[in-house]
Amino acid sequence: MLIAQIKRIHKLTPIEPGSSDDLNTDSENQESLHFSTGEKRSDRAEKGKAIVDIKLIGGKNVSTGEDIWIISTSPIKAKLLQVEKSFPGEQKFELYFDQTFIKGFEYTIKHFLFEGGGLIGLSAEEMTKLDDIEIQEQVFNHLADITLNTKKDEIKGLALPCFILKAFEHGDMEKSHFVGLPKLEQGTELPKNAQDTPLLHLASIKFNDIKSVFTKYAANNILPNLTFYLDIENTENGWPEMPDHYKVLNYSDQIEIDANQNSEPAFGMVFKETLDIPRYDHSALQVLNLTAEEKGRYAMLEATFKALVRPQEGENNKLFGYPDNVQHCVAYEAERIKSAREYTDDIYKDAVEWQLLLQVSPYAHWFKFFDKFGDGAIYYMIQKDDLQKGNFENIQVVVQNT
Repeated sequence: MLIAQIKRIHKLTPIEPGSSDDLNTDSENQESLHFSTGEKRSDRAEKGKAIVDIKLIGGKNVSTGEDIWIISTSPIKAKLLQVEKSFPGEQKFELYFDQTFIKGFEYTIKHFLFEGGGLIGLSAEEMTKLDDIEIQEQVFNHLADITLNTKKDEIKGLALPCFILKAFEHGDMEKSHFVGLPKLEQGTELPKNAQDTPLLHLASIKFNDIKSVFTKYAANNILPNLTFYLDIENTENGWPEMPDHYKVLNYSDQIEIDANQNSEPAFGMVFKETLDIPRYDHSALQVLNLTAEEKGRYAMLEATFKALVRPQEGENNKLFGYPDNVQHCVAYEAERIKSAREYTDDIYKDAVEWQLLLQVSPYAHWFKFFDKFGDGAIYYMIQKDDLQKGNFENIQVVVQNT
């Protein structure tokens, strides 16, 4: 893995797509980049090459022919064509950009590739290992080292493990699953709303599927099997926010299935363990009082890390980690709603005590209940101290939509 800083840009060479200088004439699935600020530009669609001097910050060299990522709020990838020695402690890289720059190469590339910017290079072998959470942590720490000038340790400490949950058809209700028939402890009743309507069974999650991550959040003696319930009725009058609108129960393995309820078929879960970092507007970053420059640097770190680790995944169903909010910070909203507070910046310092438990996004998987509920993303939030103790009584649900 290579982490480097761009010291100088020597030469930019536009390439006409499909010409003899184009190293890849297969246009299928090639990325096109649009960038416009109203400045004077070329209107020719171009690819390009760049020759830059770099200073190695960390890691080791990658080989020619391998990929280099330009660290940016919109990170792009280049192919390393050639490496030469340059000034003492520096190297000269020749990079090939296979994207088609709709507004011209020289005009567009300066918004990504600039002196003082950063590069990260991963070998082909390292790219195949990016599913390993330890490798992800190395990538995140290296990116923090090159992008951040201040508050580096505080931001490094924000990275958390989580599970991305993929739904698949024909789930087994004896295993972790979405929807399906609800499960009850013997002698208990389904959770109901104020109108005595049973809540929807949203998910059941077995402890054995989540213990590798859960034990990093809670005491070792907490052994939860969790069921999540939600009121999906009358959402035209507002999203479910009150305590009778949702429930999270910790059940034993000795449960019964309530076959008297109507439900869509159960969907199974695939658990993908990954490292998660907060969105740029999360309360955990707000309390750090970042300057405009620091916010910009974190935005580059976040975008590049997620482009490498979770490329093109879009919205996710997720357990633990940070909520992928589609509006305001979800932790902020959980504190505001639970404590019945007015909007104020004072909420941020208390919001950092809220932790994502479960996130269900309609654009990760469209379950049938969304036809009635609407297209809102659902976030079950829990205070960190409650999660540590295995107390699921004080959950706050937040729902957001675009």
